[in-house]
Amino acid sequence: MKSRNFFAELKRRNVYRVAVAYAVLAWLLVQAASIVLPTFEAPAWILRVIIALLSLGFPCAVIFAWACEVTPEGMKRTADIAPREPMPATKANDESSVPQEQLGKPAIAVLPFDNISGDPEQEYFSDGITEDIITDLSKISGLSVIARHTSFTYKGKGVQVQTVGKELGADFILEGSVRKAGPRVRVTGQLIKTRDGTHIWAERFDRDLTDIFAIQDEITHTIVAELKVKLLPQEKKSISQAPTDNVEAYTYYLRGRDFFYRHSKRYFELARRMFAKAAELDPNYARAYAGMADCDAWLYVSYQVDLSVDGILELAAKALALDNNLAEAHSSRGAALTAAQKFAEANEEFERALALDPASFEAHTLYARSCMIQGRLDRAAQLLERAAEIRPDNYQPPCMIIQVYRSLGQPEKGRGPPRKASRWRSGSSCFTRKTPACGFRCHRLNRAPRIRPRA
Repeated sequence: MKSRNFFAELKRRNVYRVAVAYAVLAWLLVQAASIVLPTFEAPAWILRVIIALLSLGFPCAVIFAWACEVTPEGMKRTADIAPREPMPATKANDESSVPQEQLGKPAIAVLPFDNISGDPEQEYFSDGITEDIITDLSKISGLSVIARHTSFTYKGKGVQVQTVGKELGADFILEGSVRKAGPRVRVTGQLIKTRDGTHIWAERFDRDLTDIFAIQDEITHTIVAELKVKLLPQEKKSISQAPTDNVEAYTYYLRGRDFFYRHSKRYFELARRMFAKAAELDPNYARAYAGMADCDAWLYVSYQVDLSVDGILELAAKALALDNNLAEAHSSRGAALTAAQKFAEANEEFERALALDPASFEAHTLYARSCMIQGRLDRAAQLLERAAEIRPDNYQPPCMIIQVYRSLGQPEKGRGPPRKASRWRSGSSCFTRKTPACGFRCHRLNRAPRIRPRA
C-alpha cells in the first residue's frame, strides 16, 4: 500500500479521531487520578499502574479502530464494509447533511456545462454533453447522482459550490464548459469538493469532434478513479459503450432532445424530425428510435394527433431490440400499450422504465396518465407528485394533480406548493378544455377510456 493511500485509509477508518480522543481521555484520567488518589492517601504505585494500563490500551484502541467500525446498524468489522466506500455516517460525522438514502456512497451533481462557442444555437450541444455524463454516472451503483432536471435548475446562474452542495446534498460538483468550432471541440471539466471548495481534478480536452465520446468516457472514468468508486464489470462495459459511431447522427440526436424537453406540440414535431434524421444516418442508433417513439407517444396522448399505435410499438420495439435498457423506449411502449387497452403489459413497461431511470419525468407523467385511464387514481397521484418534484417548471403535472385529487374527494391536497408551476406558463390553465396537458377528465374515468386504439 502506498504511503499516501495508507494515511488516507487511516483517515477513512477514523483511526486519527480515535487516537486523539483516547489520548485526551487518558490525559484527563491521569490528571484526575493525580488529584484524587493523594486525597485518600493511596499508594504511589496505583497511579503508575493506571498510567501503564492506559499506555497499553492506546495501541489496542488504535487496532480496534482499524479493524472495526460503529455503524447505524451496530458494530461491524471494517472488512465487511465495502473498502472503497466512506464509513457509514453517525451524528458526529461531517457528512450528516447528506440525505439518508445517499449515506455510504459519494453524492455528485453535474451542473450544466457552459456553452462558450459564442453561438447560442450551440447550447443544445453543451447541454447534451452534460446530460450524457449524468447518464453514464447514473449507471454506477457506487455513486449517488443528482437528477438531470434538478441540476439544470442552476443553468445560467452564478453559484457557490458550497451552497449548491448543501441544497442538493451533494459531496462533489462537476462543472465545465464546451466550445464547438467546426470539426474541433474543447471540453473543460473540474471536480470540486463541496465541503470546502477544493479542486479534486481539472482537465481540458482539445480534440476532433469525432472524439467526443472518448472525452465523455475519460471524464466519467476519471471521476470514478478520483472518488475511489469500484466499477462492476457490467457498469464498466455500459459506460464505455458509445451510443453511436456517427457524430453527425449524435448531433442531430442532441438537437432533437433539446427540442423534446421543451414539451409542446411544435417542439415534439421538430424533435421527431431530428431523431428521424439521426436514425437515417445511423440505422443502429437505439436512442434515435426511442426518441421517435417518445415524440409519437406524447403527440398521440397529449395532442390527439392521428398516429398509429402499431407504429409507436414498432419504433419502441426497434429501440429495445438494439438496447433493452432504454427507459424512454419502455415508457413509450407503455403509452402505446395503454392506447391499445393492454393495461397489464403497459404497467410492466412503465415499471421497467422507472426501474431503469427513477428520475424520468416522461415515464412518471405517461404512467400517471395510464393510471388515470385505468382508474388507479392513488397511484396516479403518487406518480404526478414525483413528476412535479423532478420538473417543478413544467405545468402539466400540477394541472393533472388538481384533477386527480378532486376525483379522489381530496381537493385540499391539490392546492400544495408544487401547484405553483401551473402559473408559470403564459396562457395555460388547468381548468380549460384548451389545455392539452389536462385533456383527461378524472371524473369520467369510470367510463370508456379517452385514448383508444386507432386504425
